[in-house]
Amino acid sequence: MWSEEEIEARFNALNLPADRQWENLKLSNDFLFGKVMRTKKACTEMMRRIFPDEKIEGIKFVSLQKAVKSGLDSRGVRFDMYIEAENRKVYDVEIQTTDSPGLAKRTRAYHLAMGSDILEQKRKYRELPEAFVIFICTFDPFGKGRYVYTFRNFCAEDKSIALDDGGTTVFLNAYGKDEAVTPELKALLDFVVGRTCGDPYIKYLERRMNIARQNANWRREYMIANIRESYVRYDEHVKAFAEGKVEGIAEGIARGKYSQQLDTARSMIAWGFDENTIHALLKLPVDEIKRLNP
Repeated sequence: MWSEEEIEARFNALNLPADRQWENLKLSNDFLFGKVMRTKKACTEMMRRIFPDEKIEGIKFVSLQKAVKSGLDSRGVRFDMYIEAENRKVYDVEIQTTDSPGLAKRTRAYHLAMGSDILEQKRKYRELPEAFVIFICTFDPFGKGRYVYTFRNFCAEDKSIALDDGGTTVFLNAYGKDEAVTPELKALLDFVVGRTCGDPYIKYLERRMNIARQNANWRREYMIANIRESYVRYDEHVKAFAEGKVEGIAEGIARGKYSQQLDTARSMIAWGFDENTIHALLKLPVDEIKRLNP
């Protein structure tokens, strides 16, 4: 394994922006979110705020980065935070900071994975618990200005008929504008994107965040996770070159968000790609690429 000096050097070579440095992370970072919310106390209050009408007595089990595969050859999913509550309901909580075109279908994959994981425990269909997939977003996923978007299955011909399959999907928008949300949930969503207040629970989360930032092992774990992510991106680009798919990769990335392109460029710089190659793949201006590589 790398020495502490090597980890620091490799992480610094990624040239990540200031808001992705350990000391500047907000709760919207999925790694820090997991560390802060991993206690039953923090998690229980979060769920009570998200579902104020539910009777959530407490949390039975919390798992971070839980990986699930529905078959030997299937593509698995990884839950940011998998929660089993005392009310026999299960929840997957995801932090989402980019508006991905496939976001809605990702929720379908998560629901499938949750059901498959439970059925593998030899439980019958009727024993499947209610399952909730929750995305906490730092953008408005549907552009309607709502804090909360809740989806369930209903009959297309008669909306009064619910399928009652036990599946619910919830999108939370940290930048909502409507009034149909409790002050407690609004305070939580504000804090996710860095806005604080005097709410006792938010103060509790602030203290946990400060403690987390002082944890040298978690900082080291965060740096290694980012380094390994850069390896994956590097391998994907190398494979694309080997398979002659440069144009397709470039086209796909060009459709992405500008910030994602910059992140990819930083990783490519760290792995030795020259400026002309990065420009050809990402369609970023050469001057911008040079700025990322001082």
